[in-house]
Amino acid sequence: MEIVKGGGMRKELEEKLYNKYPELFVQKDWDMSKTCMCWNFCCGDGWFYLLDNLCDSITSYCKSNDKEIPQVTQVKEKFGGLRFYTDGGNDLINGMIWLAEHMSDSICDGCGTTENVIRTGGWIRTVCVKCQSKEERHYRWVNRMRWFRNLKRRLRGLKKKVWKERGMGDE
Repeated sequence: MEIVKGGGMRKELEEKLYNKYPELFVQKDWDMSKTCMCWNFCCGDGWFYLLDNLCDSITSYCKSNDKEIPQVTQVKEKFGGLRFYTDGGNDLINGMIWLAEHMSDSICDGCGTTENVIRTGGWIRTVCVKCQSKEERHYRWVNRMRWFRNLKRRLRGLKKKVWKERGMGDE
């Protein structure tokens, strides 16, 4: 599993949704001054099936009832839950979106499981215990590398200072 804090869905999953529901994702190639879909899906892979079912429900309803298919303007994670914004739609479509957003509160953003799902502190995310421990190990490693890099810089600065004091130059 790829761990990306505040990152996005894997490209191959995004492409599946774009190809399966082109009427919904018309704005995906638009300029950032006109839509937020230019940023793609700003949520984890775990919500792929939830999004797939939501998109299928919206397009099926619109096609069977001769309604205009709304255009998706943004899909993201915010405060640990799914946010799905559209231009257009009606109360029934808004209800489908509401349901999916609330279902995301009990689905791991990382892997899609519904078992042992929690909300994290700090950067609020909805993840299972397994994904949280993988994420914590990853960020502990990243922070350790940052600490060593900063230590190396401080030692380099100290070395230059000592050499200068001893008249040894900057080498």
